[in-house]
Order: sequence, then structure tokens, then C-alpha cells
Amino acid sequence: MNPFLQNFKLNVVKVNTTYYETKTSDISDGYVGKYKKVEESFLAEQQDKTSVYNIPNINNVLFKALDPRSRDLFLYIIYNIKKEEDIINLKLDAICSLTEMSKPTLIKSINILIDNAIICKKSQSEYWVNPFYIFKGNRIDYYNKQCPECIDIVANVFKK
Repeated sequence: MNPFLQNFKLNVVKVNTTYYETKTSDISDGYVGKYKKVEESFLAEQQDKTSVYNIPNINNVLFKALDPRSRDLFLYIIYNIKKEEDIINLKLDAICSLTEMSKPTLIKSINILIDNAIICKKSQSEYWVNPFYIFKGNRIDYYNKQCPECIDIVANVFKK
């Protein structure tokens, strides 16, 4: 399990809706004879998102804590993370070639992202990506599968 899941709760809003269904055969002279009440609900993320999530203080991470080369690596991760995955492979030679970074600079950039809880080491060249910051796909489904207790419903909305 991704180690970031325990430390970062996903805030969601539960949207509830109620509507009525009827068959055309149950409508006579403009009156509905029989109908069925249908109640549904779904979870929606509280935050605005693209691949990078709108999180309080992330501007501080992106613009104060990360140097330009670390931001380059951050963008590399955004563009290259696979859909519905929370792991990225950062093979030094390939990344150095693509980003035009030296190995020492790349290693320093990786460590800065680790220090800012954006990634953490999984194995030799694989890193967990913090889905609280970056995720491609349906983050609610991901959290439901990986750590359902890490979801906090922060509001209930009733929609007509």
C-alpha cells in the first residue's frame, strides 16, 4: 500500500439526489398514476483538480521549497505518471537525458521531492507518488480500493 495514504486524507462530498420515474403507460390525461421514487448518491472530490491538486500551501512547495530543477522533475512526473498508478520509475540515465540534468542534480532533485513528501522511495529506481498531490485517473476509486478509511466525507449535498 502507498505509504502516503495513511497520512493524507481525501476530502470528498457526498452528493445525494432524488427523482421520480414513471412509465408513459402510467400517464393518463396529464396525470401520473404510478411512479417510483429513486434515491442515488455518489462521491465527488472536494478539490479542483487536473493532474496536480489544489491543496493549501502547495504554492509554497512549488514556488519556495522546490528549486527550478526539482520543479522540472515534478513536471516530468506529472507528464509521465501512468493512469491509475501511484508509482513512477525514475531511471537516472533516461531522466538525465530527457531533462538535460546531470546525475548529481537529478539525485538532489529527487531528494528535494522526497523531503517535501511528493515522492518516496519504493525500490531501486521506483518511487511512490503522493496521490494527494499528483494522480492521473479517478482518485476516489483509487482511495476506495487502497484505503477506504482514508476518505473523509466533509459535506453532504442534496441535489434536486
